[in-house]
Amino acid sequence: MSSRPNGFPGSALAEPAAACAHLLFRALVETDGDRALLHTGDAPQLVTPIGRLDLVKAALTVSAVELLLSRLLPDDALERLDVSGVVQYECPPQPDLPGEHFSVVAARLHDDVRLEVRRLRFAADEESMPQLFPKSESTIPQDDQLSLPPANELWPHN
Repeated sequence: MSSRPNGFPGSALAEPAAACAHLLFRALVETDGDRALLHTGDAPQLVTPIGRLDLVKAALTVSAVELLLSRLLPDDALERLDVSGVVQYECPPQPDLPGEHFSVVAARLHDDVRLEVRRLRFAADEESMPQLFPKSESTIPQDDQLSLPPANELWPHN
């Protein structure tokens, strides 16, 4: 596998397809989007909190989606897509989008190619989050008389 700048397996980011692929990541972050949907025959869309946004009005061609796939996926993931028809790949970190994580899910059946770029969201560390509710002692009554029965009572046939 050849090394691509900014985490893209392949060619220079200056190439239009590689730049377009990176713009998908940036657009997801800037719109607070969850995913970009690219399907042959349809206009590409971003799924955002305010709904779906068309990136362009033109329908995507098979070659356009395939070219984006070649810039988003490394060679081994493209091979898995060729063999099985589906692939999921977690993208490497993007240096200009710190703290953001993305994955690519792709499916291909003949000339029907579907590509989804997902923005992965992880829960923040509990200690770094402000406390919205004060911690309190448990209000569940404790019964010291409760215990589990022996295993032979739970599974008598073993």
